[in-house]
Amino acid sequence: MVCPKLIRLAIPLILFGLQLDFSHANVLHSVDVVTDHPAFSIILIKTKSAVSDYRFIPMDGGKVCVDMPDVSRGDAPREKDIGKGAIQRVRVEENREKHSTQVIVHLQPGVPTGEVVHRPLCWNGSGQIILLVDQPQGVLYAAAMEDEAKRLRAEGKRIVIIDPGHGWLDPGCQNSAMGLDEKTIVLDIGRKLTELINQTGNMKAYLTRDGDYLPVMTKDDYSGSWKDLKSKSLSARLEFARRMHGEVFVSLHLNWCPGTKRRAEARGFEIFCLGRDGSQSEYDKQIEDVDNSDLAALDLDLPDSQVDAEVGKLLFAMQRDITMEETALFVEYLKTELLGVRGLVPREPPIKTRGFRVLRTLAMPSALVELAFLSNPQDARNLKTTEFRWKLARSLYEGIASFFQDRSNGDVYKNVEFEPQKVAVPNEEYDIHVVKKGESLFTIAEEYGTNVTTLQKINSKGRGTSVLSGEEIKIPKVKSAPLTESYTVRSGDTLFEISRRHGTSINELMKMNRLKGGRLQPGQKIQVPGRATAQSSQANPPSPPSPSRTAKYRIQRGDSLHTIAQRYETTVSRLKVLNGIRSDSIKPGQQLLVPVQ
Repeated sequence: MVCPKLIRLAIPLILFGLQLDFSHANVLHSVDVVTDHPAFSIILIKTKSAVSDYRFIPMDGGKVCVDMPDVSRGDAPREKDIGKGAIQRVRVEENREKHSTQVIVHLQPGVPTGEVVHRPLCWNGSGQIILLVDQPQGVLYAAAMEDEAKRLRAEGKRIVIIDPGHGWLDPGCQNSAMGLDEKTIVLDIGRKLTELINQTGNMKAYLTRDGDYLPVMTKDDYSGSWKDLKSKSLSARLEFARRMHGEVFVSLHLNWCPGTKRRAEARGFEIFCLGRDGSQSEYDKQIEDVDNSDLAALDLDLPDSQVDAEVGKLLFAMQRDITMEETALFVEYLKTELLGVRGLVPREPPIKTRGFRVLRTLAMPSALVELAFLSNPQDARNLKTTEFRWKLARSLYEGIASFFQDRSNGDVYKNVEFEPQKVAVPNEEYDIHVVKKGESLFTIAEEYGTNVTTLQKINSKGRGTSVLSGEEIKIPKVKSAPLTESYTVRSGDTLFEISRRHGTSINELMKMNRLKGGRLQPGQKIQVPGRATAQSSQANPPSPPSPSRTAKYRIQRGDSLHTIAQRYETTVSRLKVLNGIRSDSIKPGQQLLVPVQ
């Protein structure tokens, strides 16, 4: 007979043992679904630790199941409606009796369960199971895109490859305080740049990724460790550029500076390219390791038979030298245009040579552009705004177009009129004010005849009114029809006559058209200010201020130029002019002249 006292002692121990066992159980973190990859949909099952003995079960009704023993559901949602790509919805069920959790994937009609690929994936020490499902028409889409690029290039169009860096589980650098991450911003800028290029009649841009995923060539690339997957993704970006027969390659990234003290100082853009200076060892290694696959990537007209190894190295070196010369010119054009972006400063030096793997595209000029520092408060505020992203996209477009124009046989790639409703690049809407010591949003608003609320909104400051010395503040200004129009030079035309006719200056015409000299040829097309712009400067001169008289005001304790200006419906600048003062400091008892309507 068992002693009752032993039973009473055993029950807590048994319960404690069950609790201890439960605390060590594996837990399902989340089920993430990616449907914007052009070739296949991705389901990523994340668990606390690796699940080596999971079971993959095809089910009737167009469903597949991943059964994970000794895994609890945790806080993962029970059901997700997807309705995109190859996935209808995802369901999570927990079987407490069997101590297991099942993830059931409902496929779209017509998607066969037998072609779903599944495998474990190692990432950051956590356990992951990845399912890959072919997108409907995914393979046909990729082939059609390659055929399109081949046809367009045969027609004389220039093919541009835009590579937004990072993606999916690789966010790049992140500014958590402002809710910004690199992968999202560079994708947005890449899409804007693509939109600008594709509105032209002689260029076509393709994105290496047009969604939140990592570009890879096949489903088999999703295997092994996360490090392996990132490496395969870099190779896939380059292979995509080759298969699309790209003529230039631009990889977009953002920078990050560790260390609180240095973050405020590190800002601006820098451009990396592959060159001998600074990457000679990388260059020599690639020459030494060259094989026939490298030669095939160069698009050289070679016979089908194997090329002698030494001859191959010589051909590779010759083509690489030509490409590096073209790259040096290409990055100079990009630098020149980025230098013209208000609110963006260059790093020193702005162009650097590195052996980054993503630059090894061999047959085309390539650049990796770090557009700004996400760690810098000013750069981050700029990057948060749509208008600044448009500025960056527009400057990159201008650099690419200028490079092609330099290398073209008379074709012009940059003088393309854009529809303003499609290409809203609002860098003409604001002036920039650099904050001086002692200024605030209140004083800046008074100086420019605007209000604090407007400044807070366009500078993404929320309700804050504090500003830092040296900070750049956007100031709204009156819009003046920034569009240009094309003008065909007639016999006898000169820059002087054209500038007078269109209400502009010779310097502005030369800058607008990148003219190095004053000679024009009959039939030549140049850009001139739009009619609205030219007429506004002549027919609508600024109206004079309304007449007013002045009165004397004795300064009271607690007064400031700001409060006095508000009281008399004027500005701080106007008060300073009336009284011939430069400083903002005033004293009780002092008399000031104030305007009275």
